[in-house]
Amino acid sequence: MQVETYQADLRYIGQGLAVTIKLDFQALSASGLAHLRELFEAEHERLFTYRLSSEVEIISIRIIIQERKHDVPPMKLNKAETTDPPASVITSRTTLIFEGQHHKESPIWDRLGLKAGHVVQGPCVISEMDSTTLVHPGYRAEIDDIGNILIWQLAEQPAPKDSKSETELDSFSVDIFENALRNARNEMDTLVTRTAMSPAIREQQDEFPIIAEPGGKMIVGQFGSFIGEFLESWSGTIDPGDIFMTNDPYSVAGAVSHHNDWLFMMPIFVDEKLSKLMQSLQIEFSGTDMLDSRMDIGLWPHDGRWGQCPWITTMCCH
Repeated sequence: MQVETYQADLRYIGQGLAVTIKLDFQALSASGLAHLRELFEAEHERLFTYRLSSEVEIISIRIIIQERKHDVPPMKLNKAETTDPPASVITSRTTLIFEGQHHKESPIWDRLGLKAGHVVQGPCVISEMDSTTLVHPGYRAEIDDIGNILIWQLAEQPAPKDSKSETELDSFSVDIFENALRNARNEMDTLVTRTAMSPAIREQQDEFPIIAEPGGKMIVGQFGSFIGEFLESWSGTIDPGDIFMTNDPYSVAGAVSHHNDWLFMMPIFVDEKLSKLMQSLQIEFSGTDMLDSRMDIGLWPHDGRWGQCPWITTMCCH
């Protein structure tokens, strides 16, 4: 059985990336391009919270045909009579070296000969045609019903003698935090790039979103944090819902280098306490000559030179 899906890629004129929408072929036949525009703008508003008055262009229309397949149940291995595999499954023996210790006569097991329920003790090797599994000393490997190798630690490792180690993060927690921060950074970059009208942003990636701690030190991002310089010059309060924006280098101790650069900052509160600060430094506003950041602009009247973009010392929007 085949399933047909109709899709279209659309964008506002001037944007660099398109939004993909699913089409109803019958509604498209009845309403035409008006149906396409409404679907696009509704999806754009869902993704980015706003719509524009710009014209919409169609990048591509396609049909995807998929064949529905029935679920194929996995084949199960024969159940072993005991947990100890027979010696005939050992293809050879070798010397394994762990942390300077030689483990002689370590068995090399043939994976095809292992059945569900078999358990082998490390140190050993489980070999097959396209892979090799190493079982360390102090671990055991168990074969499950569909042939997966489950490796378990035999005993808990002794606790470190250093009392401070109780507060140290293990490598798994570090990986989780690093990946979470990395994903947050990638999502910020993607959002700015997908919504930008400026070629400098979407082609050169001339935008630098970061997340910083309340004092302005960067937690994740690139190009450094300019929040510290901003906070030194800001004498007002910082409340939930505030968004700060400025392009005046003199009022923020050089946090922006010239007034075509804009600093946007949003505080993040957790349980009514300032937890983080988000910054985006980007070039977005200019005119239409060859030095400008945008291909076309209507934000500032008669804008055509770098020096005509007005200065906003600091604006706080609630």
